[in-house]
Amino acid sequence: MNARFYLGVLLISAACLACGSDKPTENNDGLTFNDIQPLLQAKCVSCHTTGADSAGLTLDSWASLIRGSRFGEVIIAFDPVNSLLVERTSNGMSSAHPAEFGASTLSSTQIDKFTQWILEGAKDSNSTVPYTNSSNRLYVCNQNSALISVIDTDAKLVIRNVSLTDLGYSANSKPHHIAVEPDGSAWYVSLIQDNKIVKFNNLNEKVADADLTIPALLATHPTNGQLYVSRFMQAIGEIPQIIGMVDRSTMQATDIPVARPLPHAIAASHDGRYIYTCSLSESQLIVIDATSNEVVDFVSLGQGKGPLQLTVSPDDSTLYISTQISNEMLVIDASDPDNRKITQSISVNSKPWHPAFTPDGGRVYVGNLGANTVTAINTEDFSTTVIGTGNGQDGISQPHGIAISKDGNYVFVACRNAGGQYKPRHNLGDNELNGTVVVISTTTNTIEKIIEVEDFASGMAL
Repeated sequence: MNARFYLGVLLISAACLACGSDKPTENNDGLTFNDIQPLLQAKCVSCHTTGADSAGLTLDSWASLIRGSRFGEVIIAFDPVNSLLVERTSNGMSSAHPAEFGASTLSSTQIDKFTQWILEGAKDSNSTVPYTNSSNRLYVCNQNSALISVIDTDAKLVIRNVSLTDLGYSANSKPHHIAVEPDGSAWYVSLIQDNKIVKFNNLNEKVADADLTIPALLATHPTNGQLYVSRFMQAIGEIPQIIGMVDRSTMQATDIPVARPLPHAIAASHDGRYIYTCSLSESQLIVIDATSNEVVDFVSLGQGKGPLQLTVSPDDSTLYISTQISNEMLVIDASDPDNRKITQSISVNSKPWHPAFTPDGGRVYVGNLGANTVTAINTEDFSTTVIGTGNGQDGISQPHGIAISKDGNYVFVACRNAGGQYKPRHNLGDNELNGTVVVISTTTNTIEKIIEVEDFASGMAL
């Protein structure tokens, strides 16, 4: 995010717009594409036209502009600071586009007009804000930017950014993980540093928050209205032996004792009977009865495993647990509540992080944070396919969060890129450590697209 961009203009409406709210426009006031199109025609369309070598970006219509290039979006409604159109053309940059081609750059007045239009929602000629009715959204934490990126999974573009600092949270709040209501009506984010769980509605407006010390991963119960919260892997002070439980309607938090330290993993069974967590330091699976909120089972995972996160099969019969120390995926047969046991150990690359089942249960995908790869596991024969070059330059640079589309066709992997192995397409002066969301086709197990987001992409949820 480049702070050189017209802070005076941005501060005019930051409180109501920059947080990325999707609240519908009530009137036709403000700029529309009718005000912007003459600027595009005069300065941009001659190069950005069909058939030109312009990365697939055509600027002859609002729809084309919102669709972006083959590399991603150029407009993020309500957020000119992170919109490529403003970032690339700003005279505050050392080489503002299109100066690299010997052409004259946009004037400050022209860029101000683009900025104001985007700040007001980048509306079309009929005052419609793009992606207002987006129904398939992916929420991505940018842990070092205090920002949530909202991606339309059909368009595979960032369509909104939700700024936590605009809502009063600290610049170091560290958003870590996301959970979404089953019906999509609300979503939740854990803030490690601010010790909060924040609830948003589906217009990306803050509803309420709850106090909870060092919250980490989140899991919604399918029916009882509770949100379960694990503890961050780097404990502060006394090592916690509790997980949190937040009432999703009142946002009141309570503790559930689990009798083991550092319960970091978290997941709920699809039938709602059990909540699963794991002691990161003692390598034990912990099973909680969701009705009584009492621990009903422990399963030893073996010494020196470091269980980080788990995923539950669609039929609730099997758990896959990632172990960041021993570099394995442990398979747990959970079909018999009286005899849960490890049935398989699958070697994967260094530091497997967040795993996820495909909707049909046929595969599990997990990012390997220490190897810059993703492993696809066939759950029938436990064979594996490694995706990625390992050098991070293909976008898989420290993979962290994961989500799989409802139709099972795509895997979305959030990558931290904290070491800067992935180089963003454009050097904006301060984006060398920006994270990515890598889109993998489950048909071919190949990377289909790299979506650039902000600093340290971590947890995510559809």
